[in-house]
Amino acid sequence: MKKIPKVYGTRICASCKGIIHGKAFRTNWGRRRKYFCNERCVKYYLKKRIEKHLPKHMEISEELLNKEIKRFIRDSLEPVFVIAP
Repeated sequence: MKKIPKVYGTRICASCKGIIHGKAFRTNWGRRRKYFCNERCVKYYLKKRIEKHLPKHMEISEELLNKEIKRFIRDSLEPVFVIAP
């Protein structure tokens, strides 16, 4: 079983702009990593990111969005435990 890394300090969620504490997600690439509170924040972030590239009258289906969320979490995010002062 892979050990969950601990992060010390104050981190801000990329989606809701709230302070993160406890179990969270972060991107596993890049110099400046994005942090997310939970799966709901990941879903909101991805939905906005996908809608940005679609024409205004198109909407993404809920089934496709859930599939993309699971793939994004599996491939691009890692669980962390944030310890805020």
